Amino acid sequence: MKLSTFGLGLAVAASSFVGISSLSHSASAATIGAENGSFTFEGIWEFTFLYSFGSFQSTFGIEPSPTLFSEISTATPGVVTPSSAVTYTFTGSEKNFFLSTENPSGTPKILSSTAHTETAKGAFWIASSATDFPVSGASTFDPGGLTFASFVGANAVDGALVIGVNDVFTGDKDYNDFIIKARAVPVPAIVPGIALAGAFFGSKALKRKKDKASA
Repeated sequence: MKLSTFGLGLAVAASSFVGISSLSHSASAATIGAENGSFTFEGIWEFTFLYSFGSFQSTFGIEPSPTLFSEISTATPGVVTPSSAVTYTFTGSEKNFFLSTENPSGTPKILSSTAHTETAKGAFWIASSATDFPVSGASTFDPGGLTFASFVGANAVDGALVIGVNDVFTGDKDYNDFIIKARAVPVPAIVPGIALAGAFFGSKALKRKKDKASA
C-alpha cells in the first residue's frame, strides 16, 4: 500500500473524530431548577410545544436570551409560533426556563428556579413519567381535568422530559398552562466516519485483487 493511500485513509477516519470533537465541545451543561428539583441540560435539545390552557397569551423561553415559543391564540389547546419543534444548544450559562404572561395588570415572568415572581405565584414542574407528578393525595394539586400528568406518559419517551408550567392563577397547581416536551439530540455517532474509512481501504484491497487476477 502506498504511503499516500494510507495517509488519505487515516485522514478520512481522523476527520470524523475532529468533527465529533468540535461538536461535543461547543456546548456545556446547565442546571435548571424546577419546583420538584434540579435538572441538567447539556448539548443540543429539541423542544416541542404540546399544550396550553389559560386566558393569558404567553411566551416560553430560556434565560438569558431566547424565546422559543410565542402563543398567538389561547383557544385550547393553544396555538404557538413556530408550530414546529425548535432546537437550542446549552452553553452552561442558563439558569432558568421562563414564561411571560400578558394580562391587564402587567407582564409577570415566571422563572423555573423560583416559586413565584413579582406578586403572582407560578412555577415549573419537570417530569419523565406520569408518576413524577403528584396528581392525587395533595390538596394543593388539581386532581381533575387535563392536568400536566395527562401529557407526560405519552410524551416522555426516549429520554424525553415534559415541562409543565403553572401560571399566575393561584386557584390550582395543574401545571397545564404551558406544556413543552424536551428531548436531547444525540451527538452524531462516529460510526459513519469509521465506515467511510473502512470502505476506502476495502475498495483499495478489492482493486488490488482485481489487478492480480488480471495479471
